[in-house]
Amino acid sequence: MPRPKGLGDTSGLVHKIKEMTGCDHLAYYIVWKYAPQLLTKQGLNTFEDLAAAYACFKNRNQSGLEAKLTEPTQQDAIKYLLERLHKSKLFDLYNLYYKRAQEDTNAFRAFLEFSKDFFGAEQNELIDILKGVDIND
Repeated sequence: MPRPKGLGDTSGLVHKIKEMTGCDHLAYYIVWKYAPQLLTKQGLNTFEDLAAAYACFKNRNQSGLEAKLTEPTQQDAIKYLLERLHKSKLFDLYNLYYKRAQEDTNAFRAFLEFSKDFFGAEQNELIDILKGVDIND
């Protein structure tokens, strides 16, 4: 799976997760579990693969790391990561709406509505005008 667009420098994102968790092994475990496409080392399908790829997992086991994920600090890091991934998906959706809006009036209306919510803008004049337009013409 390719790295998602809209996330910026993913090494910066992994670094932020390291800062939040306070240690490399938890940061890499969280990223591997929730967004493995962000890791520089790919093809890590099992915990054993992950442990072999990163030295910070020496003398660590998956069940111990799973138990740590219930701690508030780790949950904050997971939430941060998932929020960033969600924003990336919204960028993709925005681009999809934009492409469809160029060819379809209904898609254009949906694009404007999505844009309003996506950018947090107030309703604009164009949306007001479009509400009175009969698109079946």
